[in-house]
Amino acid sequence: MKLQNVRLNILLVLSFCFVYALTRYVILGPVSAVEIPVYIINKAVAWSAVTLLFLSIFATSKNLTNTAREYGTFAFWNIVCHALLTLSILNNFHYAKLFDEGKLNLFGQLSVLSGVLVMFLFMYYHYHFSNANNFTTVLKRITKVKIILIIILAHLFFLGSKGWITPEKWHGYLPPITLISFIIVLAALFYTYEWKWASNRQGR
Repeated sequence: MKLQNVRLNILLVLSFCFVYALTRYVILGPVSAVEIPVYIINKAVAWSAVTLLFLSIFATSKNLTNTAREYGTFAFWNIVCHALLTLSILNNFHYAKLFDEGKLNLFGQLSVLSGVLVMFLFMYYHYHFSNANNFTTVLKRITKVKIILIIILAHLFFLGSKGWITPEKWHGYLPPITLISFIIVLAALFYTYEWKWASNRQGR
């Protein structure tokens, strides 16, 4: 994968995430094909969002600011799409682990809260990142990026951690998308330190 081939890589990421979600939940799992337009696409979009965010941070660590900005923009719109799709199907049927007796349980409420925080913080970050003119300006936002990534980790944990430790229940023994996304966000968090190292190497 050549990092600068942004649009091709975005298409590949979206396609792979969709095929994986379709395979895991519909072909090998119990989800009906009727759920593809919203439920399955929502999973693919959510996974794509964190993957593109990782690519944005990785590109920044390599001093590819314009490339990073493009990945970050698409990650932002994927997050917006994910939020809207999730709100349209946030119920006991689609997210049973987040509900008790028809109401959001503790993990459900924490998942929603962390999701809303991610949405607003990422909007703030995206606005400033899109208007950053140079690498040094972007570097000043490392702390904000780390906070966003940590909240995303919390969101994913509250959303899906109950299914991470039961691989015998994984559809087709394929790991849950929330677990894969959690690992990707951890990798992105690591690259915020690479981001800092890049700054030190350049003496900025």
